[in-house]
Amino acid sequence: MTPIAGIGIELWTMSDSIYFDNILITDSLPLADSLAKETYDLKVSVMDAMNGNMFRRILDYSNKNPWLYAVYVVLVGLPTVLIITFCCSGSGEKSGEAGDKSSLNDPKKTDEPQEDDEAAEEEA
Repeated sequence: MTPIAGIGIELWTMSDSIYFDNILITDSLPLADSLAKETYDLKVSVMDAMNGNMFRRILDYSNKNPWLYAVYVVLVGLPTVLIITFCCSGSGEKSGEAGDKSSLNDPKKTDEPQEDDEAAEEEA
């Protein structure tokens, strides 16, 4: 096999944002994979982190750490359930029924004898 003295790469494109970095020519697939893991995969993850919006970055990080979904349920779900339970449930006013606590707050204060007072006097 004749030695390679030079390599020429011709690229025709309409985009200005194409850059070349870390060009490797080898016949060893493990060497190419290890270089890709050291350089390209790291570069792609940094570029994705910089270019993604906030929701996408949170989702990617949560997929790497699945225990965060339990934290999200507690931080979002629990307050939502409590707000719906305490703010949106009916007040349940039932005036005039037996055992109503509102009647204890407004007792009748008159000088006239009442039914239970007359029954107590007759027994005595």
